[in-house]
Order: sequence, then structure tokens, then C-alpha cells
Amino acid sequence: MTTRDTCDRLHSQLVRARGRCERCGTADGLQCAHIVRRRYGLTRHRLDNAWALCPACHLTVDTDAAEHRRLVARTIGLAAWAELQATARRTDRRPDFGAALEGLREIRRAMEEAGGP
Repeated sequence: MTTRDTCDRLHSQLVRARGRCERCGTADGLQCAHIVRRRYGLTRHRLDNAWALCPACHLTVDTDAAEHRRLVARTIGLAAWAELQATARRTDRRPDFGAALEGLREIRRAMEEAGGP
């Protein structure tokens, strides 16, 4: 497994550990849904670039741009979304998956120490 794959798995686990769909509130079948598409390496593993969504809500925000924007506005805000988009499109830096993995592991350790997942 590559470092990027390990980051993907841990990132998804941390996002799903939020415990509820951030759109409808259900706890069933949570998925990690990227706010700015995951193809952009610089924002791929940022926890502020993902929602925990049930499958139905994930499909809705992936296929309905207006609903995606509404959820952005309600959760992270339009200014934070613009910052994520700007970071994602930078061409002067490449993603450092090793650093991302270490950061995600530190967050997981802190959650475990606090009694979380």
C-alpha cells in the first residue's frame, strides 16, 4: 500500500468518525465526501475538505451543484471553500503525503486519548 493510499484510508476513517451525516443527520453508511475533488493532492487529505455523508446525500451533493453550494455555505462557509479551491489549484507545490499521514496520525492519537474513535 502506498503512503497516499494509507492517507486516504485514515482520512476517510477520521471523517466518518464524526458519526452523523452532515447534511441529514443519519448515522447509517457514512462515507467520506470531498468538498473540493480529491484529484487535487494539496487538499486531498485536509479534514476541512471533507464531509461525512450518507450515500444518498453524497450522491445529491455530487450531482447537484446548487445543493453542494448550500451545504458548503452551511458547513465550512464560502470563504473557506474559496481558500480550498485556491490551494487545490496551486501549481508551485506538490503534495507531501508523508507529512499528511503524520498529521492525520497525530489527530487520531489525540482523538484516542480523548476517548474518541
